[in-house]
Amino acid sequence: MVVEYIVAFAILAVYAWLIYFAVKGGNMTFGFFFVGVVWTAICAIAWKTGILTPGFVEANQDIAGMSVMGMINSVFQDGIRNQGLQTVDIITGAFFGAVLMETGVSAALIRKTVELGGDRPLVVMILLDIVVAALFTSIFGIGAVIALGIIVLPILFSLGVPKVIASVSYLFAVAAGNYLNPVLNASSFTTYSKVGDTQYYFYQDWASSFGYFAAPVATLFVVIMTIVMMKASGKKSAKAWAAPVEEAEGQKKDPPGIALIMPFMPTLTILIFKTQNIPTFIFWGIVTLAICGYCKGLNMTAASYSKCMYNAVIESAGLIVFLLMLACITKTINLAKPFISLVLDPIIPKNAPMILVIAVMVLAPLALFRGPLTMYGTAGPIFLILVAMGYSYGFLFPLLFVPSISMNMAACPTQSYVAWGISYSGIETKDYIKKSIPWGWIFTIVMEVLVIFTCLNR
Repeated sequence: MVVEYIVAFAILAVYAWLIYFAVKGGNMTFGFFFVGVVWTAICAIAWKTGILTPGFVEANQDIAGMSVMGMINSVFQDGIRNQGLQTVDIITGAFFGAVLMETGVSAALIRKTVELGGDRPLVVMILLDIVVAALFTSIFGIGAVIALGIIVLPILFSLGVPKVIASVSYLFAVAAGNYLNPVLNASSFTTYSKVGDTQYYFYQDWASSFGYFAAPVATLFVVIMTIVMMKASGKKSAKAWAAPVEEAEGQKKDPPGIALIMPFMPTLTILIFKTQNIPTFIFWGIVTLAICGYCKGLNMTAASYSKCMYNAVIESAGLIVFLLMLACITKTINLAKPFISLVLDPIIPKNAPMILVIAVMVLAPLALFRGPLTMYGTAGPIFLILVAMGYSYGFLFPLLFVPSISMNMAACPTQSYVAWGISYSGIETKDYIKKSIPWGWIFTIVMEVLVIFTCLNR
């Protein structure tokens, strides 16, 4: 079995490099592709050169019996091709977000929120936290974060809110909404739970067992965090009525009042009527365009639809390519799993979900910098090994998506829109990290406690 251990440590050494590459700010799309190539090469050499012990080969005949070309096709043909449906999911979700931006619905909702807060600055902040979180249960992506951020952040700055606190409050609210976002989550579930043509975990599974509870709990946490940060800052805010909501040159008039409920309709429709993502987002996108006067005649309708769909594709391109390369890793793990299990099985506790939850609570900062506790970084191999050890998707997805959202997506400066927020606010990265990481850690612990109550025995 010596050779098998050598192969296992070679595979883990490449994984260690991937973590290092991520921490150093390397492009993870390329990182996943590179590791997929190297792991496939290592596995092909190991399985097809006769260096492994006969007993090990016989125990894993389903893999050992594959040809070298079969292994390559499994990783780089099947892995990428199987992401096709997920790609359309992402684009249609981004289409709806593009509609909200094009029609001015999201901006109008933010302005109405500020008006509702009146001359109570802290109330304005709390209402903005809630509205931003609610919006991101449907919309997603860096474009949406920026489009709303250039409205929300200047409002908070004009209220006298310290820029670091304003940035943390806004970006954590974005993360809170992502707990129920059907596009972001459904695409991830497809990547990690689809084996061959069968998918074993769906958005409805997530929502009914965890998402329904996670989104409001996360939003409440962000509200409490905002209150505590503002009280601790000791700064007296300006009057809320002094906070201008700047209007861009040529800005469109406010959409009709009924349009303000449109951002919430896709997620509600999916949850209540169990509809599928693609028709739901397209339907409500077209309804929103019609309500806002963008469908006056076929030519105008076609132009509006095409423009929003084009913007959606552009907005989604980075995420789509990232997930395509991530799919290569998930396929490569199938070739490498017998080797990795030799090393990790004695270390990782079996049938001990509580130990795993506590470990994630303690080690939550490992989700930063695309580390091994974020599903949007290098947690994929760990997730798949835990699946192979018998842990259920219903437990593992909440377990590892909590640090992915509460720590990585909210606090990590390598997250693209977090980096944008830091730059736009004109603050130092170190100042954001000092404020965001402790809160992100607490955020993760709170949400993992929710995992204990909702998903521990799933």
